[in-house]
Amino acid sequence: MNEKKYQEDDEHGNSCQINGSDSSLRFPFAAPEPYLTQKISDDIYWLRIPLPFKLDHINVYLIAEQDGWCLIDTGMGTNYSKRYWQQLFDSALQGKPITRIVITHNHPDHVGLANWLQQKFHCPVIMSKREFEIMAYLFSISGSTPPDYYLDYLLRAGMSTEHADKVRQHRDNGYDKAVDGLPKDCQFVDHGDNITLGKYQFNIIIGSGHSPAHVSLYCPELNILFSGDQVLPDIPSMVTLYPKNPKFKDHRKQNPLGRWLKALNGLKALPSDTLVLPSHNKPFIGLHARVDEIIANHCALLNQLLAALQQGKTVSQSIMPIYKRKVRDQVYVMFISELLAHIQFLEQLGLVAREQGAEVDIFSTISAPDMCQQIDDYLSR
Repeated sequence: MNEKKYQEDDEHGNSCQINGSDSSLRFPFAAPEPYLTQKISDDIYWLRIPLPFKLDHINVYLIAEQDGWCLIDTGMGTNYSKRYWQQLFDSALQGKPITRIVITHNHPDHVGLANWLQQKFHCPVIMSKREFEIMAYLFSISGSTPPDYYLDYLLRAGMSTEHADKVRQHRDNGYDKAVDGLPKDCQFVDHGDNITLGKYQFNIIIGSGHSPAHVSLYCPELNILFSGDQVLPDIPSMVTLYPKNPKFKDHRKQNPLGRWLKALNGLKALPSDTLVLPSHNKPFIGLHARVDEIIANHCALLNQLLAALQQGKTVSQSIMPIYKRKVRDQVYVMFISELLAHIQFLEQLGLVAREQGAEVDIFSTISAPDMCQQIDDYLSR
């Protein structure tokens, strides 16, 4: 076990000891109070930026550098978030500037204020090139009716023409309302790169599935992983399949769930007692146990789908058997995208067949083995 170089607190903020078992997750730190930081180590601090959702916060992290702070993720690009940050500049940041910004991925709660903070502090933004390209694309279609290939995506999933057209006409992705501009001075990193933040070396780990090229950062010296949304302690990160600009890969040939599972499993190469600093909820210890739990949850959903598709169904027809509730349009499309990612994984394993009609795809189960063993085999390839 690596020597720990961070301070552990119990739920009341008191120092405590933890055992070395991976049988459950341990949460060694109390959540920071509003506008305050929680110390993780001598040079790493955790703070929370509010979000206007049921999941009401994002964790961002500060790494002390010689002349200021390196910031991991930013919060959403809203006026409220900007006002919140204005309060942090003199309190949490102690009047010191942000010297660099690391972005884990393109989702608005992570990248929303990268451009705004960059303009204020004249600092570089570090992220993967693919995530930046997706950002640029999402900006390019903001404020406009989704293109024809989005309508085709909804129709092939089994939406009625009337319903699909209604969803399309009222679905502006709103990216430009939640992300305050594209950062200009970007430094791109790739899987396997090493980067110095503060006085520590970090390994760049690129994972796909939740987003195309999500950046996580691991520090061997501290045995700390900034996991972003790649591993969260008690909520699932959605793995979805939306249609992309045709200049990107055809969504029908993609396998986001397969990539996600392989990326997750790859994190088990890190020590089991790694301190994981996630983007939501509390930092935890028990990386291997959490990865196994997430994979098991996907196994369960895949087994449900194989049962639901014994008699051929569209993706839309699979929503009620799996989720067992009616949903509004925005969530309906989200469920379509999540189910399609899982169905397409089954299709690529040869367990589900797709019948392509003129306007709709019907999926039928060919074989229904236990998916836990199937995933074990898939991950060992």
